[in-house]
Amino acid sequence: MLTDSASCDEVMPLIAQERVTHVALVPALAQLWVQAREWEDSDLSSLRVIQAGGARLDPTAC
Repeated sequence: MLTDSASCDEVMPLIAQERVTHVALVPALAQLWVQAREWEDSDLSSLRVIQAGGARLDPTAC
């Protein structure tokens, strides 16, 4: 699935609805998602892999 938005309030419901298993994103976006609260109310049980690449990932994001 591809989406034009990287906003947590739009992406997290899509991950739950479409039962997404893999997500690829840049580390800066991964950090924003970790800090966001939208994931707390979303069913992300289908998600198996989060691939972060293109820049160094801050160790606090892991």
